[in-house]
Amino acid sequence: MVKGKKISTNNILNFIESTPLMLAHNASFDRQMAEKNFPCFIEKSWGCSIADVDWELNGHFKPSLELLGYRHGFYFDGHRATNDCLASIHLLTQELPISQCHVLKNLLSNARKKLYRVIALGNTYNAKDKLKERGYKWNGKFWHIDLEKDFFEDECEFLKYEYGFKSQVEHVDAFNRHSKRV
Repeated sequence: MVKGKKISTNNILNFIESTPLMLAHNASFDRQMAEKNFPCFIEKSWGCSIADVDWELNGHFKPSLELLGYRHGFYFDGHRATNDCLASIHLLTQELPISQCHVLKNLLSNARKKLYRVIALGNTYNAKDKLKERGYKWNGKFWHIDLEKDFFEDECEFLKYEYGFKSQVEHVDAFNRHSKRV
């Protein structure tokens, strides 16, 4: 479908110039691709309708676009650009079942948070299962968890005393969240 097609850099620049927030259903993937091909995306803030929505707290344990679409009455053939966009728009208009908050409102609230990324440093291989259980994610280089201000110091202490790991803390917000640059 896209063989031999090109995207105009000028069209991309014009389209996103005044866009304050980029939204994607898997921003960790989409942002990486967008920044690699169009560096102008580095300057943008991003929100993710997987990571920045409280799906699990609302009874959704597999946040795939297709499954969430089905659970919210939108049936579609996934992995087609137009269909995925329409499903995402539909999903953003829905209300979360437990918190009774609209998905878009929840996403924007979470995307605006200033978080602290705690990175576990050291030989983490033997602790990987425990770190995963605790909510850490592997980015291909290290295990990390993003926490609010009130929790990151305790997490650093936990890593030190439980595993003997040093930790590194970085500030994370919508301008660098979901990016490999952090």
